[in-house]
Amino acid sequence: MEIIVPFKQQKLYSKLEVGSQDVARTTDSDDALHYMVKKGHLDEYIHMMNEKGYMLKEKDIDHNRLVFNDGQEDEQIYYKRFAKKYTMIDGEG
Repeated sequence: MEIIVPFKQQKLYSKLEVGSQDVARTTDSDDALHYMVKKGHLDEYIHMMNEKGYMLKEKDIDHNRLVFNDGQEDEQIYYKRFAKKYTMIDGEG
């Protein structure tokens, strides 16, 4: 059985596997923003958020949730396993 991967996802895989990116950014069909990292590399996303002024307040692995604070309010970001080797992260960032 052949698995067909949409072109947009192939670009993301390429950025993470071959390219120099640790965090790949994409949008879905509804233009919602998502990020992708290699499985087990959430720290790369957390580092990116720190550079944008968000500090990690909570890492809730039971509910696949990260809570960041920008100094004024908390922002919850959810993530899920994607295609065995990756983690897809929902949210702004």
